[in-house]
Amino acid sequence: MGFLLTFTLWFDLLLPGAPHFDSIYSVAPVWIAVPISLYIYAQLPLSMLLEKVSWKLYFRLITFPIFFFSWWPVTFWAFFTQNNKQWSHTEHTRVLRLEEVQGKQM
Repeated sequence: MGFLLTFTLWFDLLLPGAPHFDSIYSVAPVWIAVPISLYIYAQLPLSMLLEKVSWKLYFRLITFPIFFFSWWPVTFWAFFTQNNKQWSHTEHTRVLRLEEVQGKQM
C-alpha cells in the first residue's frame, strides 16, 4: 500500500499543472511536518547509535538509497509472478549443535 501511495503522489507531481492529490505533509502545519520528517530520516542513524555500531558503518548509509531502490524491480516482478511456485527440497547434510555455533561467536 505504501509503495502504491508513494508512487501515485510522485507520478502526480510529474504531471503538468497543479497536483491532484495532497500528501499529509502539504496539509499538516510546518511545526508538525518538519519534526516528523526529521525523525523519519534520523531513524536509521539513531538505531545505529543505540546499537553502538562501528563508525565505519555510517558510511554505508550513503549507499542505502541505492540498495533500497534496487528492490523495487524485484518487488514488481514478484507481484506478477507470485503464482509461479515450484518447490524444491533442500537436503540437509550436516548437523550443527548450539554449542558449536555459540563457540564460534565468542
